[in-house]
Amino acid sequence: MKTIRSLVVILLALTGICTAYQREIYTYDEYFRFYCIGYKLLTYVRSDHSNYYEDRIWEFRCDDSSLSLATIPRTCFWSGYVNKYDAPVVFKCSGNGFIQGIESVHDNYFEDRRWSYYCCSSYQYKLTDCYFTSQPNQWDQTLQVTVRPGEVLCGVVSVHDDRKEDRIFWFEFCRLHI
Repeated sequence: MKTIRSLVVILLALTGICTAYQREIYTYDEYFRFYCIGYKLLTYVRSDHSNYYEDRIWEFRCDDSSLSLATIPRTCFWSGYVNKYDAPVVFKCSGNGFIQGIESVHDNYFEDRRWSYYCCSSYQYKLTDCYFTSQPNQWDQTLQVTVRPGEVLCGVVSVHDDRKEDRIFWFEFCRLHI
């Protein structure tokens, strides 16, 4: 009986390791480059604005996927910065790509950020049923987005307001088929 209990404890510990998530938080005015490690999927984005810093704290989370991504060869690349300061962001990963990472640099003169995205794709992936979120944040308010199971983040649209020194965002999600 003691051996069985020990095996159960070991199995539960291993399960916890295998299903652990990756989470990182970046503070105001900070450069960051975040990407999901291995075959985890970007599943959560949260951001809170500060009028004092005129910037946002960013939190990203990646979780293990129920999809069998580990067996499929893929290509991943950084987009390079897709906007200038104070300019809109209109970005979508090419082909069957989806966003697995985000890079950003803040400038205190412009009180804005430039954005770059880490996209992963494979000829074996198929994206369907794409849609944009309704506006997930208001000026100077919290942004919070959770990616639904079976879906991936594929695109971002964002606009900056010089008076408010903030951005609002819309996110494009697609269903991922393997």
